[in-house]
Amino acid sequence: MKYLAVLFSAFIFCNAASAATPSQASIERLLTDTQADKVLASIQQQINGMMQNTMQQALQGQPVSPEQQKILDDFRQKSMAAFSEQMDFDKLKSTYIQIYSESFSQAEIDQLIAFYESPTGKMFVAKMPLVMQKSMSLMQQKMGPLMQQIQQDAKEMKEQLDALKQTPPK
Repeated sequence: MKYLAVLFSAFIFCNAASAATPSQASIERLLTDTQADKVLASIQQQINGMMQNTMQQALQGQPVSPEQQKILDDFRQKSMAAFSEQMDFDKLKSTYIQIYSESFSQAEIDQLIAFYESPTGKMFVAKMPLVMQKSMSLMQQKMGPLMQQIQQDAKEMKEQLDALKQTPPK
């Protein structure tokens, strides 16, 4: 019976050790290895480009005066500045650490670090900005027709609502 208690205690200790909360230092190392700060900066640049394209699509080829263009540019710059301020890596780092700490064990973080420090992991990190850029471009292409359909549906809904307003109640 004593042997069973020792075995059970050892099992519990091993499971607790393997599920240990990762250290902040190990998570920071993983964030460095994955170049999380550069990924975030890349996303910001892509969002800026998407905003610019969306604004051009919204104009539907209509010419704008220099004054109107300045207003549009100022809006985009102001929006991107607010986005950049809120999505600053240094401000988000503690959030990343919390999320990783709640989502991964120390053993899993160690395995991820081993992967990202391997030649394959480094290659993966190096190619991710291009993958993200291509993904965003393809998504934007798909979103254009979707947004047009939503605008058309919204226009039809408004017409239906306006027609109901003109119909006297029964």
